[in-house]
Amino acid sequence: MNNRDNIGKTFKKYFLSVAESIIDNIKSCQNKHVIITNPLEHLSHCFKHPFPKIKQSYSSTCETEINIKSLKTKYSFGYEEIPVKILKLSVPFIISSLTYICYKSLSSRVFPDS
Repeated sequence: MNNRDNIGKTFKKYFLSVAESIIDNIKSCQNKHVIITNPLEHLSHCFKHPFPKIKQSYSSTCETEINIKSLKTKYSFGYEEIPVKILKLSVPFIISSLTYICYKSLSSRVFPDS
């Protein structure tokens, strides 16, 4: 058996265990006979801790910089109206602040509407 087979089997085993955990959560939720009409309320009720094995981690300034540098350089822009080329050129000056903003957004679970 080669390394690819081992990797594939490991992924399969992990994702099947995640699926089984979700199915068990759904079954236990259904057994409680709670009447909830709002789908979001139902999901939050059934999945208070849906993926306990997945650890949350935050990126460093180095990782953020690598991600920005990997963006395709183009002159179009998104909601913030900042072209990618300008973002890449300004990385040395804004990387710490940008990483901090992303960290705070993830840790507080508050995200911009756009």
